[in-house]
Amino acid sequence: MKRRITGRHSVYGVVMVNAILCAAMVLAIVFVSLPFSGCATGKGVDEIRSESHAASESPVAEEGAENRPNVDMITSQEDQVPPDSPEQKPRTSPAFKTKDIKPPPQLKPLLAVMNGKARPRKHDKAPEPSVHVELAFDNADIYEVLDVTLFELFKINYMVDPSIKANVTFRVSGDFTRTKFINVLNNVLQLNNLSIVEGPGEIFKVVRREASAGSVTAVLPAELVDQPGDVTQMVRLRYLAAATAANNIKPFLSKNASVVQDTVTNSLVITDTADNVDKAMNILAMMDVEYFTDISWCVFPVKEADAVDMAKDLKGVLKTGGLYTRQGMDSEGFEITPIKTINALLVVTRWPSILKLVEDWIAAMDHADNSGINVFVYFVENGTAVELADILRQLYGGSASASKEKTSIIKPTARPSGTGLARDLSGEVEIIPDETNNAIVFRATGRDYKLISGILKKLDTVPRQVLINVVIAEITLSGSLEYGIEWFLKDRAQSGYKIQGALDNGTEKVINQALGTGPTGLSIGLFDSVDFLRGLITALGEEGEINILSSPNVLAVDNKESVIEVGEQVPIPTGETTTAVGTVSSIEYRDTGVLLTVTPHINSGGLVKIDLSQEVSELGTKDPDLKAYSFLNRKAKTAIVIENGQTIFLGGLMRSKLDTSGSGIPYLRDIPFLGYLFGGRQQKVDKTELIFLITPRTISTRAEADAITKEFSQRVEYVKEIIKKKD
Repeated sequence: MKRRITGRHSVYGVVMVNAILCAAMVLAIVFVSLPFSGCATGKGVDEIRSESHAASESPVAEEGAENRPNVDMITSQEDQVPPDSPEQKPRTSPAFKTKDIKPPPQLKPLLAVMNGKARPRKHDKAPEPSVHVELAFDNADIYEVLDVTLFELFKINYMVDPSIKANVTFRVSGDFTRTKFINVLNNVLQLNNLSIVEGPGEIFKVVRREASAGSVTAVLPAELVDQPGDVTQMVRLRYLAAATAANNIKPFLSKNASVVQDTVTNSLVITDTADNVDKAMNILAMMDVEYFTDISWCVFPVKEADAVDMAKDLKGVLKTGGLYTRQGMDSEGFEITPIKTINALLVVTRWPSILKLVEDWIAAMDHADNSGINVFVYFVENGTAVELADILRQLYGGSASASKEKTSIIKPTARPSGTGLARDLSGEVEIIPDETNNAIVFRATGRDYKLISGILKKLDTVPRQVLINVVIAEITLSGSLEYGIEWFLKDRAQSGYKIQGALDNGTEKVINQALGTGPTGLSIGLFDSVDFLRGLITALGEEGEINILSSPNVLAVDNKESVIEVGEQVPIPTGETTTAVGTVSSIEYRDTGVLLTVTPHINSGGLVKIDLSQEVSELGTKDPDLKAYSFLNRKAKTAIVIENGQTIFLGGLMRSKLDTSGSGIPYLRDIPFLGYLFGGRQQKVDKTELIFLITPRTISTRAEADAITKEFSQRVEYVKEIIKKKD
């Protein structure tokens, strides 16, 4: 029984094993046939895990991509992955192979890490609102101008470099958006070598123009047109060398623009106004292509003429001149292309030496059509518009009386034929001085304006200035100074005495040459050494009391009068009027003290002529009958010619004062006839001499101004030391 049961289970087991083996064979055949099927694909475990892992990471990547700005970056050819690399091969069927297409070379900007923040602007944003502006500033402080324009009108927060001190003159009228007005204001500030730039947090900064390169906002090409103030653009070049590109775009930028070359990355950092930077980017976009790698080229700006017309004329000139007939040259290796958008000429050639020839011809041909009547405005920089307009009227046929008129018309035949100046004009010239903007408006032909503007530039120069230092001192004449300073110096020179700090050639020679004659009672001397001047003051201080009344410095303009006044106003009664109410006294004030008037005249050789007038007045005694004071006046007027840096000594203005004092036994000395037995009276004469030490120094450059400031500071310190010793 037991064996049957066991045998039945064995049969069932064999059947089950056979069934499993058959199923396994069927599955194996199916899996083996799958790779050869054209309509179905399968995935291995590793591939499924890989795709599952990628799918789990893709939402995070997509979310990060939405937050990043979409900025195109340039990579060099060495950084790009070749199209046939394994990372770039698409997994496609052998029947459909895709063709690799290389993108064309493009010039794209790079964002630089700079002071400021680059913010791409949306083109679909609402337009900026306009504000009507009516402003007029005449020599106004820059802080006042910025407060009115930026803060009050447009609610713009701004910062100003504390070292900036400037005055601004301009007028503006019309409707402006915020961006347009900032550009207008930036143009005005550039006249003072300043610039307005946008910093982080929409806070604008006013900085010096040379410092704006490190302060402006880096922008994208789409922002260039609407960006206010100065902008900075960084561009990486693909084919052009940075030095070559910089030389070609500089003529199209402003005078104070910044172009920084980075030879390591072969890139440029350009800082200028938005319009000029946009113009430079257009030039680089055209030229930074592979075509210009092995040839010579240059972009020449055309300032006055039309670029298209000049290109035609220039080709004809070069052909006529036999350029194409020279050995090794042909018309296929030379091309001139006008660029209308920037009014320039692109010259491409296989011969670098030709570019200099073309540049010379462009300079000679770059002239506007001078035959038509146009309106020109000349902004006066240093003089006044009314004075310059009056000079032009007199020069070209008008008269001085015509300066009262706002407009004057000069005709070619207005002047006599003997002068020849009016005959140089080709037509009528209308001259209108604008006092508000300190400008002159001309209505004339281009040829006539070019002739007149050349004269204006020679007249409109920076006026020469003279820094005049004056030391006013009063010397008490006693002992060896009893007869005055002039006799004291001559006596010391004859006795062989040398003043401490005198010149190497001795005191006698200097004094004999320096001391001259002036008005009656006035001594004049010239000294070339600051040390001699110090020695003179020291010697005078040793012999008598010296009192430095004043040591002013005044900066005078050439041919303009300057006045130095040191003193006080004294009330003087001029009359009395008795009324029912009471007595009314009339009082006027009179100036007393030192009054020095100087008018410098500078010639081209460095000599300075000074028209000098000096007056010293002081309050005298009071008349008991008239109830009025007397005044003691000492005046001198002269003209001197000295060299730049010399010191002139003026003396001889003396004053004698009689002082009477009494001494003795009180009460007894006052007894009539017998009082002299118990006391007496003493009379003493105090003599003083007023001296002036005047040193003019002409100023032409900043370095001269710094040197003069240092020297005069030393003089002031020396005078202070003398005063301390006397105290």
